[in-house]
Amino acid sequence: MIALQPDLALKAQADARLQEMDFGAWEGLPWSSIPRADIDAWAADLAHCTPGGGETLAAMLQRVQAALQHSWLTDSQHGTRDVIWVTHAGVIRCVQWLLLHGSALPSSADWTLPAPGFGQWLALPWTTIEHHLAAPSA
Repeated sequence: MIALQPDLALKAQADARLQEMDFGAWEGLPWSSIPRADIDAWAADLAHCTPGGGETLAAMLQRVQAALQHSWLTDSQHGTRDVIWVTHAGVIRCVQWLLLHGSALPSSADWTLPAPGFGQWLALPWTTIEHHLAAPSA
């Protein structure tokens, strides 16, 4: 049996902003079952197309950015505490994209960022990303 550190277990909470992309009617289907024309349409407008009638990549990037900013400001207390996200590869790719490109939207050719495989992890020290996340000065 695995036990969590007591103070970590008390702070664990779900955040809907960290869900994988909603692929609508494509969810759970093998790629071979999706008409090639539909996949091509998605690839032609990766940021704005709704695969399977689900969510656009632009919308996913917005929600992940909101979660990242919230985590920086509150969860990490401006980088003074570690924060752990348990999430999917799509969310990790969004975080990497946001840190490299800000709010610019990717094309299919741009969306080549690697993500950890199943059961792997990626560490992003707050000190390397804080300038992307700090709230604007008033």
